[in-house]
Amino acid sequence: MRSTVFRLALISGAAAILAACSQGTPDYIEGFAATGAAMAGASVTAKCVSGPDVTGTTDANGRFSLNIMGGQKAPCIVRVSGGGTTLHSFAAGPGRLNVTPLTELSVGKAFGADPSTAFAGFDSAKASAIASNLDTAKAAIKTQVETLTGKTIAGDMFTSTF
Repeated sequence: MRSTVFRLALISGAAAILAACSQGTPDYIEGFAATGAAMAGASVTAKCVSGPDVTGTTDANGRFSLNIMGGQKAPCIVRVSGGGTTLHSFAAGPGRLNVTPLTELSVGKAFGADPSTAFAGFDSAKASAIASNLDTAKAAIKTQVETLTGKTIAGDMFTSTF
């Protein structure tokens, strides 16, 4: 009897785990928008290589969360606008993303033009151009900032928590 109860419990547990796994977890681009101070109440829009745009608003601390499971396919370019400032960033996939003046400069350098141009007509060709040049662009921007300020930038300016 005890063996039967144990087996039923084991089977029920395994079934619950399989059911939970099959439902999947929504994919999010979550992060922080700042110009030095948090961009509170700013409009956030993600344009991915396919699917409809996703929009949201930053909270009082500049944090945002966008669900990209509505047919969107990464990579995505993200625009944050508020208080007369518009900044861009690039998400290769779901996960953490910062949107700051440094990401704006890096995306522009990687794309070879104003990030607003990439955002306006974002497609797989623009995503590929940004993605293939982004590491070089980030390194160049990091070097310029460190040279100007004398301070080292720790971590990845796109994904590090600060």
